[in-house]
Amino acid sequence: MDPQTKVKLIIKKSLQMMIMGTIVVLLISDPMVDVLNSIGVVLNIDAFYIGFVLAPIASNAPEIIAGFGYAGKQTKKTISISLASLQGVGCMNITFALGMFYLLFILDHGLKWEFTAEATSLLFVQFVLIVLSFKKSYSGFTAIFIILLYPVSLAVV
Repeated sequence: MDPQTKVKLIIKKSLQMMIMGTIVVLLISDPMVDVLNSIGVVLNIDAFYIGFVLAPIASNAPEIIAGFGYAGKQTKKTISISLASLQGVGCMNITFALGMFYLLFILDHGLKWEFTAEATSLLFVQFVLIVLSFKKSYSGFTAIFIILLYPVSLAVV
């Protein structure tokens, strides 16, 4: 196949996969929220912890599993790839969450701001991840430090 035909086929396949992925997310997201809410009610867990602990683990399970796969090869390169990938997902999720926080308050002036601790915690983790993203490779200490950001941010809240 000539290069232009390959590019067209790749773009077509990519669009098909993105549309299919969007449809799957639309079909699954509402029932998933209901399940997570029910778990919180049954176990008497505050909605904050469901939203900031259980939901991210559930929604990012593929990245977590892929990260374990890379790290399992136990080479410096694959472990660095694993951490960089998870770091990128973390930054993306934090950016999205903060964007949704701020968008809600811009669009609905009747909402009362009660999320200073949450927003500050997210901004702190985002800043640390940005600083760490300039590293070429990661040590075990850096990995542990990054992992500890999650429980520390929950403790701050």
